[in-house]
Amino acid sequence: IDAAMARPLVLLLVALAGSLEVCDSFVAPLGHQLLRASAGFAGAGSRARVASLPSPPRRTCAPGILPARMLLSPSDFPAPPASNEGACTAAVRRYWDGMNRRDVEFALEQFADDIVFQDMMFQQPFKDKKELRAHFETCLEGFPEGLLFVIDDISNDSGDGKCGAFWHCETPEGKAFPFSRGLSYYACNADGKLTFAREIPEPSTKTGSSGLALARFGSFMMQFIPESITFPKL
Repeated sequence: IDAAMARPLVLLLVALAGSLEVCDSFVAPLGHQLLRASAGFAGAGSRARVASLPSPPRRTCAPGILPARMLLSPSDFPAPPASNEGACTAAVRRYWDGMNRRDVEFALEQFADDIVFQDMMFQQPFKDKKELRAHFETCLEGFPEGLLFVIDDISNDSGDGKCGAFWHCETPEGKAFPFSRGLSYYACNADGKLTFAREIPEPSTKTGSSGLALARFGSFMMQFIPESITFPKL
């Protein structure tokens, strides 16, 4: 190492010691040694100037402060902070990522074997991975090539394994696909596998006030429906 390289290294060590708030019982002596070693490759004048440098003081580290040689060990560097995203939210993102890549198997990996998947465009839910695989494959066959699901917003489960999202579909060019907006609700188990899903796509037919009139009529007709006839709540 030459003198030109030694001085920047010394400055780096000093800055590092200051930023880490550690004592100089290791950093300062090492910097001094670097300057002395570099003098061996420099001229006599440089060796004389370095030899005249006083030895740096060796301070004792204050209680609770580690020497720099310990802090510079790889094992002392903190691990990257863990993601604050809950297990359910992360599983939903992976599921949509698999669907966008048309990787049905990867998407299915995010679901538990006893999944109950409700696509509200269909009368009956899909109650296991076999049924869900067939549903996904049918959907992907019907979707235009390159159509992407985009999560507009998603809640982060706070440890209860539940989250909600709203989303839309768009072309590879980023153009929104018509009637493709939707809302979803998901729940997962302790293993981070989705056990329940309800997806509510945007209806292509907007009934508006007609739909409200139909709802009022349905409310009136409910009184004539036998109690033995029930409708699903979940």
